[in-house]
Amino acid sequence: MPKIISNTIQFHIAKYNDSANRFEHLLLKRASNAKLYPNVWQVVTGTIESGETALATAKRELEEETKLSTLKIWTLPYITQYFDVKNDAIGLAPCFAALVGKDSRVILSKEHSEYKWCVLEEAVDILPLPSHKEAAEVFEKCILENHLQKMFEITI
Repeated sequence: MPKIISNTIQFHIAKYNDSANRFEHLLLKRASNAKLYPNVWQVVTGTIESGETALATAKRELEEETKLSTLKIWTLPYITQYFDVKNDAIGLAPCFAALVGKDSRVILSKEHSEYKWCVLEEAVDILPLPSHKEAAEVFEKCILENHLQKMFEITI
């Protein structure tokens, strides 16, 4: 019988583009030498370390992978799910989102080879994993469009 695990996070990052009058989502391309999903476009992801909270993991991974600082941060009303056949486990991952300054500069770790800022429609076209697409849509519709922004904002 598969076990249920929750040891990873997703972190969706956006900035406002004044000239496009829209938000743009940050996508990262995994390095070609990555053991898991080489050359795949994704959002910030990471594994929760022993004794670490999911939120602390999200903040650490953002710093490690991009060196970005957040203006606002939210928990998304969305949990990803996947099946890990190697470990016979059903994975559940909490999702977070943040807004960064429009002039923020991304500094990539060796884990990624490229980054790009895209409007939601382009991000959904580029992201291959359904959970990344779905969470990006939740971020845009529930948070960035202001509908549930205050309800899910993290103020600690």
